Amino acid sequence: MKYYERDVIMNIDYEKLRSDLKDYYGTAMAGPFPVAVIDVSKVERASEEELVIIAQKEHFNLDAYTCDKQSQKNYRYF
Repeated sequence: MKYYERDVIMNIDYEKLRSDLKDYYGTAMAGPFPVAVIDVSKVERASEEELVIIAQKEHFNLDAYTCDKQSQKNYRYF
């Protein structure tokens, strides 16, 4: 599935994706790669489309960040 298509990008939880990418690069920054601070800065400033591109480059499973509006509804069973 191509995540850069507009209709699919709309279904991604960008806050969670941005947070996880910042954690990913932040861990590298604290360890042996202090230059990762540049990547954290890029993630903080990235648009939604750029976040998806960064995540794909780092082999993130974007299926874990998709939001299904049907599953978010509260159903009542009587």
